[in-house]
Amino acid sequence: MTANANQVSQEGSRDRAEFQADLERLFELSLDLLCVAGSDGYLKRLSPSFAAVTGYAEAELLAKPYAEFIHPDDLAVSQQAIARLQAGEAIANFTNRWVGKSGAIVWLEWTVTPDTTETGLRLYCAARDITERKRTETQWLRVQAAVESLSDAVGIADATGTPVYLNPAFEATFGYTLEELIAVGGPVVIYDRPDDRDAVFARILQGESWVGEVPMRDRRGTRLQIALRADAIRDETGAIVGL
Repeated sequence: MTANANQVSQEGSRDRAEFQADLERLFELSLDLLCVAGSDGYLKRLSPSFAAVTGYAEAELLAKPYAEFIHPDDLAVSQQAIARLQAGEAIANFTNRWVGKSGAIVWLEWTVTPDTTETGLRLYCAARDITERKRTETQWLRVQAAVESLSDAVGIADATGTPVYLNPAFEATFGYTLEELIAVGGPVVIYDRPDDRDAVFARILQGESWVGEVPMRDRRGTRLQIALRADAIRDETGAIVGL
């Protein structure tokens, strides 16, 4: 019995050691930013990806309160999130900005779980660098603002022809809101002649631009002569995803 117990104990110790080694390896290789923070406001441990994204060495990140790395404009909301964690509430999809060593802004999206240990509160954190996503969103907002101010009517549809965006000039010209145009069948209903509609859509779906004048009708049925340019929208692979 004693020999068997010792064998089981040794195997259990070996399994725990292997499990710990696996966790250490995952921690080292993670592309997400992993860290453990204490109730004193300092980071206790971090994955190498943390230093890679922020530009700070690990020793620099551990030496100062992590609040000092947070963008000043996000400090108040970050402190509110920390208060929730200290009350025992886990948080997910919380975003804030850190200031990297170069001065560049780094957007991070956090998932954090608090736990009370023998040494006090510990925060187990996983963050994802979403800086590029935020940059893309900002660029899109700028483009959208420019399109919103155009006097030309602009409409965007997905690859099936369902409208997904109309600028104010489009709504003013044709008298449809986005929801109303979807309800009546999409942009096909504004073409006065089916042959024109088919020719335009066929050209776009071939990946070519269509430029010319076509008769169209607004919501009231009034005939309009429209100078039209229509193009395909492609994704990064070249596939047509919109019109």
